[in-house]
Amino acid sequence: MRYLVAQNPNFQTYNFNPLPYEARIKFLSSILDSINPDISAFLDKGGKLIMKENTCDYHRSTFLGINYYKSLLDKFGEKTGDQSVRLYVAVGANHFGSFAPSQADLISLLEDWVERHKAPPKTSSG
Repeated sequence: MRYLVAQNPNFQTYNFNPLPYEARIKFLSSILDSINPDISAFLDKGGKLIMKENTCDYHRSTFLGINYYKSLLDKFGEKTGDQSVRLYVAVGANHFGSFAPSQADLISLLEDWVERHKAPPKTSSG
């Protein structure tokens, strides 16, 4: 809040009122949040996207990522989604992926997909 929103390192956050910062919050949301499903420029360049949501994340709702994934499928269709996007859900994992079998090497999956054209499995069961 101090640095991103108020842009003041001495800002007191205890009684934060978002109304005076509405424009700044909207701007930050536009560049930080996954809300715009139009990733056509990314996909047109052959981009591949792997998303992972932890169901016990105390920082953000799992449904934000799930709904974003659905919005991608609504925009681009199942075929394009299947060729370019994967969503994995780690049941019981918290924000850091602890307390559940949630550790996965998604970077290697992404490298194989982009560099070797080997698509990752659609589900954890393969």
